[in-house]
Order: sequence, then structure tokens, then C-alpha cells
Amino acid sequence: MFVFISPNSIKSNWIYFESGFAYSKGIKVIPIGINGVDIGKLAPPINLLQGFNITSFEGLNNLITIINREFLVSFPENFSNGEYDELLTKSTNKVDNNFHSIYVDYITTEFSKNLTNNKYKESAFNDIYESINQRKLKVNKDYSENLHLYGMKIFQRNDLIIFNIDLLKVEENLNLIINFLHITYTEKIEKYWFRIYFNDEIDLLSTDFKLSSRLSSIGMEISEQGGGSFEYKNFSFIIDDNKLERGQIVVRGQIIDKKSLRIIFPTDGSFKTSDVYDLISTLFSNNIIWIK
Repeated sequence: MFVFISPNSIKSNWIYFESGFAYSKGIKVIPIGINGVDIGKLAPPINLLQGFNITSFEGLNNLITIINREFLVSFPENFSNGEYDELLTKSTNKVDNNFHSIYVDYITTEFSKNLTNNKYKESAFNDIYESINQRKLKVNKDYSENLHLYGMKIFQRNDLIIFNIDLLKVEENLNLIINFLHITYTEKIEKYWFRIYFNDEIDLLSTDFKLSSRLSSIGMEISEQGGGSFEYKNFSFIIDDNKLERGQIVVRGQIIDKKSLRIIFPTDGSFKTSDVYDLISTLFSNNIIWIK
């Protein structure tokens, strides 16, 4: 019995139930981690069974080897790297859909009062509020002057204007934020950033030399922007461990470090949020993002 364990299927207790039932009947159970799942990091009994992860064409050939041995057949063991990439492309669309609702906690960005050689206007927050009203969008201002839109909260903290966004409304709200950049700062901004925080069950590889090694093996190049960033399509990204003061999260007075994926994107309208989902799936499939 082959048990294929993906980021989606691991959410179901039936994986454990049916694997245990088959094993109790004397059936040989072989767990196989796909789309970035590492079976060695899963809970018993799955991680106690002898299986493997499919992370390259060699994993696919290993699957054929076992089929040939167990069922006395002779399928050719000749999957190529290109065929593996093709299968990966087809399968990661499903990972994308599930990542949206399961693994991403929220997205955030902020406008700083003192960008390098650029400052936002003193009326910035009010200008944003007026822009929302001019667009006739539903907005609520609470007693703390926080702005609430569908899927987004905008508030001030010291010299920062902070935007927290839910993933289901990310595309439309990021388009709003790009427009806010143009009316807020005195100089034109060519590129900006947002940060993706994942749920607590997700971990990210942030060790610099390990990260660069794994990314180079799948064709992702170091960005000329520096700062530990890498190129993907028409944007760049950084995996932050958030140990700097600005990246720290405070809960009930306690500072909590939380890793995140930072996206640096162009503000000219060419950026597509779907490309970010493709990036997440690729990182997940190559054990750069994984379930703890």
C-alpha cells in the first residue's frame, strides 16, 4: 500500500487511520512524501514505516523499482529530470489553492516616514482615508482611528503606517496599496515590499548558505539588490528570520520571533500575485518551506 502524503492529505486523520488499519492486516505500507512533505518529520506511525520522499526524478524511479520488485513486473525505470519537473508543475497548482487557506496566516507591509531619500507627507494617513472614500469603498474607522476594509486593516504606530491583509483579498488590496504609495510619498517609488507570515505549523529555511545552495540547485539566482535576496520572475524575495526589532511580533508584552517570506515587487502594474503562489509551491516542493 503506497500512501502519498501531500500538504493537503496530511490534514486528514484518514491518512493515519487507513495506514494503521492496513499495517495491522499485515499489508506492507510505504509512505511517500510529495510536494515538500518530509515523512521523517511526521508523527507516528507514519514516520516509523520505511518510505521515502519524492524530491527529484530519482524518487520517481525509486517508486517504479519498488513496484517492479513487489509485483514482479518490469516497467522501465527511466524517469528524467524534465519529466519530474513537468509532473511537479501539474501537481503544484493544488498546493497553491491549499496554501491560500491553510498555511498563510496574513500579509503585511508598512509605510515608513523616512525612506532613503524619500519621505511621506504629513497628511499621509488622512490622504489614504480620503482616497478610500473617493473610490467609494466600504471603510470603517474605529475609536483608535484604525481603518477597516474588507480583508485589510490600516493603522498607525509611531512613524509607521501599517497594512495587514488577509490572503483572500490580497490582490485587490495590494493594488490599493500601490496607489497609496503614489499619493503618500513625495518621490516616485519603483519597487516596494510586503511580508508573508505563515501559520505556526510551517517553518522556513533561513540559514543563508543552505538557502543559497538549495535555491541555486533549482535555478534561482542571487539578486543584485543584495541583502540575502533572490530573483524569481519579475520580483525578488528574502526569507527573514525576523530577529531585527522591526520584524519582531509582540504578544502581551512578549517579543516573539517569527520567520517570514518577504517579497520585493515592482509598482508598475506588472506584478502578479499568482507568481507568489508559484514561488511558495516551488519552495515547498524543495524543502525550503515545510510542515514542522
